[in-house]
Amino acid sequence: MPLEIAHRNQKAVYLEATGLDTYGNRTVATAVEIDVRWQNVQQEIVDNHGDTQAIDAKIVVDRVVPLGSILWEGILDDYSASTSVDYVEVIGLQRAMDIKGRNVRRVLLCKRYNDTVPAST
Repeated sequence: MPLEIAHRNQKAVYLEATGLDTYGNRTVATAVEIDVRWQNVQQEIVDNHGDTQAIDAKIVVDRVVPLGSILWEGILDDYSASTSVDYVEVIGLQRAMDIKGRNVRRVLLCKRYNDTVPAST
């Protein structure tokens, strides 16, 4: 099985970060359901600025995901009716190429998202 699609047998709702509105608030795209491998972890990483960041989840995906995007573990039908606050925000990315350099495995490094979910654009 190709590296980029292996072991993604869970579902997540993905809200892609699209930028900022005229008031400087974050905006996201319409929610879509994607296949993932979701692993809850408790780790710390050092970001590009030298600051320590806590990681609450590592999520394997099949696409490029911008930093600041928001994910929720579950299917889209449950998300629409959900009032849950178990969101995570993408703060980092790990990539691993296969031996021939053709396929990429993308692992998102995420932390808990404690703010209200932005409106979709």
